[in-house]
Amino acid sequence: MNNPSTSSISLFDLIYAISKKWLFLVGFMIVGGIIAFLLSQGSNKPVYESSATFSVSIDYRETGALSDVQEDQAMRGVGYVLSSDTLVEELIDQLRSDGLSISKASFRENSFIDRVDFAWTIHFRSQDPQTAVKVIRTWEQLADSTIQQNLSHAQKSAEYQSLLWALESCLDPSPERIIFNDWCGHKTVDEILNEIDSLSDQIRLERKQSGGLLSALLVENNSKARVPETPVRNQSGILIVAGSLIGVIVFIAYETILFAKAYKID
Repeated sequence: MNNPSTSSISLFDLIYAISKKWLFLVGFMIVGGIIAFLLSQGSNKPVYESSATFSVSIDYRETGALSDVQEDQAMRGVGYVLSSDTLVEELIDQLRSDGLSISKASFRENSFIDRVDFAWTIHFRSQDPQTAVKVIRTWEQLADSTIQQNLSHAQKSAEYQSLLWALESCLDPSPERIIFNDWCGHKTVDEILNEIDSLSDQIRLERKQSGGLLSALLVENNSKARVPETPVRNQSGILIVAGSLIGVIVFIAYETILFAKAYKID
């Protein structure tokens, strides 16, 4: 070990040399951790998250049995409304009028929605817990109002569709002739056809305003936003550990260089 002409280094000798200076190793770890902690205080502030949940159910008395795909499509419709550009733009305008200015890009970056079974949850993160809860409270209010309005249009569309089917039954499907029944409330075939056209136009309009929601959906905001008390992300701990590891690496590298020079190893 003490032969300066040695041309190769023994890993065991290196480990033994480093182990004798374990106090210095600990010192490097502590210094690295302290430096990382100081840096984290200036550049990595804790992030808080507020959220609200909307439960979704389906009135199967209206729809009958649905396949898994149909249920999934119905659920996705609620998610589309929650994250739609129209709703987000309205949300940003409302926040701005309340004294909180957030750009659309910033909102998209710090917000997300997720689904668990028959429930959608909206989330927003901010370094200020009050900002996080204010955004979510405004978002959930606008979302609830929009969803209920859309469901109202979806239900009107379903009602008009039922009337259309009933009205079409007044016409004989036979290609040779078209007849109308007295109980339909119209005196001529033209009146029936005009009413069919009018109902078709109303159905298209109501469907457009429904936002694609199924009329049999029941959506309720049953878990409202609260002020977050603890951060969901605080990188100080991770940075301190990383700083300590860097301290260890620096110390080992330094000792390896000294060891190599002492033994004249290239």
